[in-house]
Amino acid sequence: MKPGESGYFEYDYHTLCRWLWKLSYNKARTGDDDRTTYEPLVPYILRDSPSPPFPQAVLVGVIRADEATERERAVLHSRFIYPRLIRLALLARGGVFATTIRVGRLVSINSYMFWLIAWEPDVNRQRRRDLAERIGNGHGMVVLSEGSVDVHVPASTFEVRDYLARRFSSPVV
Repeated sequence: MKPGESGYFEYDYHTLCRWLWKLSYNKARTGDDDRTTYEPLVPYILRDSPSPPFPQAVLVGVIRADEATERERAVLHSRFIYPRLIRLALLARGGVFATTIRVGRLVSINSYMFWLIAWEPDVNRQRRRDLAERIGNGHGMVVLSEGSVDVHVPASTFEVRDYLARRFSSPVV
């Protein structure tokens, strides 16, 4: 998306979550995380269970494209520099989130960035909502609702050059 544009996203919540968890589980199997953390999700991923074994939240944001410099234009043949890549990573959990989030994953596909959060079982529903909104507001992301819905997604706080240059460390929630 060009600078200043917002994203538009249609989704079925559980289909999206299953797919994001599947990517995350497969990534963990490559050694970036303890795969046993994700094994309770397998029945949910495979549609053998209607809901995940622990509460979850999904946020979506758009990584902002930027005007290309003259040098970048010569290489890219574009007026803009876009985040054209796929990335999976762990979300770093600090402060209150260290004790409330069981697993936090980043899955980004081109301009769209998803944060998938599995909450600790003892975190009540209102607290989960408050924390998810806090994360979303802090990073310019939208907390997705259950069901089949659509949402307009504003550009997040993440800069495309930092993201592409891998100066994009694990986001801290």
